Amino acid sequence: ASWRWLSGLSALQVGDATVPFRPEWDRHRLTPRHTAYLRVAEGCNHACTFCAIPGFRGKFRSKAWGAVLEEAERLVASGVVELNLIAEDTNQYGQDRRDGRGLAQLLRELSALSGLRWLRILYAYPSYFDDDLVAEIASNPKVCKYIDMPLQHINNLTLLAMNRPPQAHTKALLHKLRDNIPGLVLRTTFISGQQCSTGKFIDTTRAVDPFWYHIISKCWKHAFLFV
Repeated sequence: ASWRWLSGLSALQVGDATVPFRPEWDRHRLTPRHTAYLRVAEGCNHACTFCAIPGFRGKFRSKAWGAVLEEAERLVASGVVELNLIAEDTNQYGQDRRDGRGLAQLLRELSALSGLRWLRILYAYPSYFDDDLVAEIASNPKVCKYIDMPLQHINNLTLLAMNRPPQAHTKALLHKLRDNIPGLVLRTTFISGQQCSTGKFIDTTRAVDPFWYHIISKCWKHAFLFV
């Protein structure tokens, strides 16, 4: 470790945020026996202004193909029937490599495991849903028609300040997912601020688009506070 001095205050640098993967199949699981989380990537290359993850998780990097499959096989052999795929940006899996294998191919490979019943995608970024991935989610019976995708906000100025994809991009993506994946359930998060606290957040979405308002109002009815 080494010491750095910032504004007269000392800070301890404990190491690089971008570290190699370690085997995780033998970790102590806190989930019920039938379900488990399967990390497929680590880190993030985005620069959302409200988020510190890149600073302590490092740059985005996909876990090696063989390592993911080996861990999945071991988890299924231990009695797991549901795998929840996680990363900071799960649907970006494989895009930092050049072997052509992304999340769609991984879902296809994992679904071939005997004994596995469900695959669930958590923590997707509102991009990277190419036609192959959308088709795999729609057609693969083991892939839950459920996507966890934090949208964070709807107001374009706020999205710009957050350094997030603009409203038009996200609306087009949501229409694409809804039109191509029957029965799709969206789990999302929104970061509240001044607009939301004055009641203008929901009013703005109603004026923008009935579909968009429907999504946010449904989420709002089942909201919880995260600080």
